[in-house]
Amino acid sequence: MKIDVTPSQITVTLSVFETPFAMKHRLEIPTENIASATAVDRSEVHRPLVRAPGTYLPGLLSYGSFGVGDGREFWAVPGRPRLLVIEIEGWHYSRAVLAVPDPDQVAGTINATRHTP
Repeated sequence: MKIDVTPSQITVTLSVFETPFAMKHRLEIPTENIASATAVDRSEVHRPLVRAPGTYLPGLLSYGSFGVGDGREFWAVPGRPRLLVIEIEGWHYSRAVLAVPDPDQVAGTINATRHTP
């Protein structure tokens, strides 16, 4: 997975391996819709039960769209202990939960970009 942060959007590009599990190759989240970005322990984040479409293998990975309506979330998480959580408002996902190598650093970059005039 690769994340590009620009003043106008956050682009999440999944790898060739991840794309079939998520049934999506890319997310482009407008910066204006991002409420916050935080790094949290995996145990603090709970995935909605409804999977549509996506892949869930207990204890191994969660990829794709989970939840319905206003609670719809996008997950791209192999079994990593610490995750990046992006809270989103007014968009077709309410949250993106991602496994990145340094979630604290990426969350800081996203939050700094959100507050740049």
